[in-house]
Amino acid sequence: MILLNIQGYRLKLSSNNDNILSRIKMDFEYFVDDTLECTEHIQLTIQADVVQSLSSTIIPKNMKPLFQRQNSITYEQNDIRYNDYYGTVVSVFNANKGDALIEGVDLEKLYEVTYLLILSRSAKFLDLAGLHKIHAFSIVQNGKGIVCMQPMRGGKSTLFTKLLLNFDVEIGSDDTPLINHKGVLLPFPLRVSVDKIPDNLTLTDQDYYLMKREFYKAKYSLSLRKFEKKISTECNKFVFVEAHRSTFENPQIVKMSQLRLFRRLFHHMVIGFGLPIIFEYFWESGTKDFFIKTNIFMKRFILALKLAFTKDGYDFYLCSDSQKNAEAILKLIN
Repeated sequence: MILLNIQGYRLKLSSNNDNILSRIKMDFEYFVDDTLECTEHIQLTIQADVVQSLSSTIIPKNMKPLFQRQNSITYEQNDIRYNDYYGTVVSVFNANKGDALIEGVDLEKLYEVTYLLILSRSAKFLDLAGLHKIHAFSIVQNGKGIVCMQPMRGGKSTLFTKLLLNFDVEIGSDDTPLINHKGVLLPFPLRVSVDKIPDNLTLTDQDYYLMKREFYKAKYSLSLRKFEKKISTECNKFVFVEAHRSTFENPQIVKMSQLRLFRRLFHHMVIGFGLPIIFEYFWESGTKDFFIKTNIFMKRFILALKLAFTKDGYDFYLCSDSQKNAEAILKLIN
């Protein structure tokens, strides 16, 4: 069993598989809180089990799909949501009671659904509390921060790990830093995902695992603690960067207009393309949740407007030399 406290969102995860528990514990190692009471103040309880075969009674018969997506079919009855991941994993989720049962014959898919369920539900809680995720990495150096936005497969983790390994920086987040409603940058430290384990990082089998995802390239997930860096605290002075792959021999940096910065924040934060959140656990039915989602959208939208007029933004064109890229991006805060 694992107890997590994610910025005030408290959850309990149980599983019959030690692999699931060890992965989640490493993913969220900075949020593990063994002082929590197992039976009190828990907002989400998850049971995630590996099974030999999926039970035919978990999802009731004679239901029409609520929606169908590339990776799952979702049904709903009496406010209970059932998800069928095409015969590899099934889940039963009750948002009102805050509990979920996930069973899977495929360990990798079971882990992926569990991980994304945790992030989806905690993200909704954080949004309503005025803590908004942005699809980017963040680091802080000497009290000044960088929030670097990149598309999927844009080299974000490569640049992030280069900064951690070779420079005196503090960790914000590999993938989803937080910005509160006042425009303050906050850390959200999760595991680091990379295509290749860095040669100069010494790891044991307990410090990493190979994450295989259904629609994405397999990546290694590494424990943040092995980088031996401090986790950043609140940061008021920071800049936004959107990085792009290029064929330049040296990295190029171009200042953004306020309008362009707003458009990029709208993409990466307001809509949140690339955020590790899945629809079936974030998007609920009914009038109440419609107003909740509208409230979240407006909070993100207003924050994006505020940031566009109070922070600087830069387009950063990467070259093939990761050391040059790291040096160039740090010049923005030095």
